Amino acid sequence: MMEPQITDYYNEEPYMMKIIDNMNDELSDCQKENQILKNKIKLLEGNSDRPFIKKTIITGEDIPKFPLIIKTIKEQLYNIMKNALIDGQDLDLRYIFDHEKDYIDILDKNLINVSREWCEYRIKSALDKYVSLLFLEGYWCGNLINNDCLSDIIIKKIIDSIITGYSEDIYNYEIDYGNEPNLYDLCIVKCDKCNDYESYSIIKDYDEGNYCGVCEPEDSPGFEDDY
Repeated sequence: MMEPQITDYYNEEPYMMKIIDNMNDELSDCQKENQILKNKIKLLEGNSDRPFIKKTIITGEDIPKFPLIIKTIKEQLYNIMKNALIDGQDLDLRYIFDHEKDYIDILDKNLINVSREWCEYRIKSALDKYVSLLFLEGYWCGNLINNDCLSDIIIKKIIDSIITGYSEDIYNYEIDYGNEPNLYDLCIVKCDKCNDYESYSIIKDYDEGNYCGVCEPEDSPGFEDDY
């Protein structure tokens, strides 16, 4: 412990207090720098060997707009893929794969601050998860999928793969494809309490501000799904 100094008797505060204040200032600066780095990581996470993508920071007032964008993408994708149905039940898988460019155009047109190169990557990687069905159909007599219910499931699963970045079988077993960003996570919002950035889908706008799931007010009703 530092011994008192003679000058301490003439100053309003001991010299040690000034040292502590300076240390607190340095700590505050380090915490701010750390927060900045955490925010940069949040913006860039999900990039590895795939085309670069930088997440977009939005305000709480803009949150209601983006579920509508995802909904529009889903509807436009489905409107194309449903034409792969033959007589309302047989699924023409070749039709779905042949319209890859149309799916890329949909993402490129609707998504914000995302390159066309990334849109191409997302569509190709999503279709690759189902290319085994196309390969198998080549050895099948007629259409491999010839049930209207199953055909609709396959179409919706392909669309889900485009939206979420992963595929999920009919038994809800998620297959890990390596930190693929969900389209819901491409726009992020700052939590007014912890200052972390989270997906707009889990940030909620309260009277007191925008809060993430950890910081939400105790009397809040909880988060609800958009769909």
